[in-house]
Amino acid sequence: MIVCKSIRSVKYFHYACDTSPTGGILNPAMTVHTAYDILSLPHNATARDLLLAYRRLVKRYHPDYNVDRQAWSTEKMTSINLAYETVRAVLSSPEPQARAARRSADNEPGTTFEEREAAHRSHFSRRGGSPGARTPRPDAAPRPDTSGAGAATVSPQFSRIFDKPWQFVVDGLYVYYQYGLENVHMRREGVHRFRYRQAVKSVKDGIAGLDPLDQDTVTAADAERLAAARGFSRAFLQNMLIEKYYIPSRAGPELKAYNHYNAGSRHLDQAIKLRFCRELRLPHEPPVGSGMLHVVQHELITVIAKYTDSTWVPESMIKMHLLDRFNAVVEARLSA
Repeated sequence: MIVCKSIRSVKYFHYACDTSPTGGILNPAMTVHTAYDILSLPHNATARDLLLAYRRLVKRYHPDYNVDRQAWSTEKMTSINLAYETVRAVLSSPEPQARAARRSADNEPGTTFEEREAAHRSHFSRRGGSPGARTPRPDAAPRPDTSGAGAATVSPQFSRIFDKPWQFVVDGLYVYYQYGLENVHMRREGVHRFRYRQAVKSVKDGIAGLDPLDQDTVTAADAERLAAARGFSRAFLQNMLIEKYYIPSRAGPELKAYNHYNAGSRHLDQAIKLRFCRELRLPHEPPVGSGMLHVVQHELITVIAKYTDSTWVPESMIKMHLLDRFNAVVEARLSA
């Protein structure tokens, strides 16, 4: 399984983060104004703006993209993650105090987008300068669906209602893969345990938001998109809750079954990650093609059909269901 090396210096999370009733993180060690500056966000930024800014910075400062400056990039990612959690808590909180905290940032210097960009460059130029030559392009605006007639008939009013709960699901996927939580053994302690719970909660919140939207569909494409999103979200949540992991044993049918299961799981995780979390793609990872999904299907069916007595059959069936729901999401042209 691919392990996404993310925050290595995580001591701040043990004393500076306080969980709010809404599930966000209000971090007393970082002001709202500082968080907006680090992320280079305007005062009226939306949750979508926050996610795009965060992904852009992850792609630039993540230790995986700065292999020769690990300590420096880890420090930057610690600040970026704290800023992300602070702003996310403000945007998601219905409480007047949190909204007032965001408005208070408008009364401080550096509230225009240009000024925040300057503050952002200034913040990250201290103690280290720019991250070096490998700097990807900033995230572009969301691409319009132009690949088929079905996508063009999604109603704007439904999209506005649909986008918020769907973003909760995507946020959960992003945390899940950013912290390498597809590796079951990494979920058990420390910050990874906290992030795993956060990712699961985010997906559950998204599912809860998608469930009552039947009455809001206007076109057939709306209904197709909603059905695909629901099915995938539930299948991915079931996948997240898998607790079984490999314990070394003697060579035999069980080991062979696990090898097929692991290969299929690894390729499926890569396909999902690269569709919804493109910024987490490592330089050596190939792009996703139809051949990769055929490999997933072949490996998992091998476990189910050939190793019928294996203990990995139930997990393989969960993965097969997720593959089916992922294909439906691709057909519905759903992405981050």
